This record gives sequence, structure tokens and C-alpha cells, in this order.
Amino acid sequence: GDQAATLPADYTFVGADNGIHVFTPGVTFQTSGIQFLIVTDINDGNIAGGLETIVDVGPPAALVFSYQPFTTQAGAVMSPPVEVMVIDDIGNQAFGFSGQVSIAIGTNPSGGTLGGTTTVTATSGLATFSDLTINNAGTGYTLTASSAGLPNVTSDPFDIAHNVMTRDLAT
Repeated sequence: GDQAATLPADYTFVGADNGIHVFTPGVTFQTSGIQFLIVTDINDGNIAGGLETIVDVGPPAALVFSYQPFTTQAGAVMSPPVEVMVIDDIGNQAFGFSGQVSIAIGTNPSGGTLGGTTTVTATSGLATFSDLTINNAGTGYTLTASSAGLPNVTSDPFDIAHNVMTRDLAT
């Protein structure tokens, strides 16, 4: 599972410490938000202390698809909407990011055209593409998301199915 923090090694105090020791390297929190650190003597659990701290998110470092595209009929709006998240270097959502994120077809097995709004402004680090369509059926399409200063990211492969038209035939 994901670790909340990277902790330093245990330390055995010596008399010259006078009860003080600086851990190097110290604690590195891996998750933003309010974090708690509790220090306990491994020989006497009654000796303990703790602190609460707020961990800020790092600067934007990458894009990830938080909602991947799914198989959709040709010309139909992709649902649920495709969503791209901006994250810091340890995977936290970059809530302060409000830049532009663009999306385009990456792998294009059938010469499809991407319709809908292909550049959106992120809100709290999330870019939601709510009206994307691809007009040609095909297997193995991908989408590529981009934003200035961040590496591009490619979606998982997905298919565009033939648009099946039905009509009633009167007898």
C-alpha cells in the first residue's frame, strides 16, 4: 500500500545526547493535508510525544488520467467524461493548478477526428473533458493529454464502436 511517510531509523540515546537527538534524514511525508507524527520510546511506551503538521502539495510535476476514456459509439459523447489530474512529484493532486490542459488523439487506428472541447482550464488541478467524441469506429485508440511545462501522458487504449442505427419498418 501507499506509505504516509518515510521514517528515519530507530535511535538509541546515549548520555552525551542530554535527551536530544536530531534525526537525519528526518521524516518525509508522502501525503498532503493534516499529518500526525507520534514518537514513542521502544523500551517504555509511556514515554511518547507527538505533533500535528500541515503538509503542502508540491509544485505540478505530471499529468495522469483520473478518468480514462471508455469504449463509446462513433460520434457519441464519451461518458463518463475523460478527466486529467495534475499531480506533484509524489502523486498528490496539485490543487493550486489552474492552467490549460489539452487533449488529442494519440493512437489513431481508423483516422478518427476528435470532436468537442479539447482544451480546458483546470480547476483545483482537475481538467474535465465533458463533450469529447470520435467519429470513426476503431480498436485501440488512445488520447494524449498535455499542458505547458509538464510531460505528456497517454491514456489506456479504448475502442470506438460502430454507430448502430435502428429504424422501424412499417408492414
